[in-house]
Amino acid sequence: MKLPTTFRYGARCVVELAAVAEHRPVSLRELAECQKVSAKYLEHIFRALRAAGLVLAVRGMHGGYMLARPADRITLKEVYEALAGSTAPVECVDCRESCPMHESCFMIDTWAELKQAIDDVLTRTTLRELVDRKRRKQAAVTQMYYI
Repeated sequence: MKLPTTFRYGARCVVELAAVAEHRPVSLRELAECQKVSAKYLEHIFRALRAAGLVLAVRGMHGGYMLARPADRITLKEVYEALAGSTAPVECVDCRESCPMHESCFMIDTWAELKQAIDDVLTRTTLRELVDRKRRKQAAVTQMYYI
């Protein structure tokens, strides 16, 4: 299963936002430069995040985006659902009637287990945990040196 680009970029950006925006709003231009993503593409992503109530837009000269709630109260599952919808690997997990074989399908339980496993990981992972992980990795890279 491949994760949608909107989610991959969006997740990286909200983690960056969580790390920086504790102190000030962050502009899409800053996020785009930091994450090496088009600012135009981020507009689309942040429109969805804002509609989901995950980020707030701050207007003005020093405006940008901030998290709508503390980073430890936003899960990666919320970000995924805002940007990509359901984590179900196939449509019939969420809507059995969408499949003509739904009554005799022997794969549905496996697909449902897969969705549950993905949901479990995304639900238990908060933006705060990802910020902490990012900082640990950055510190480890900074401490490395080559002879």
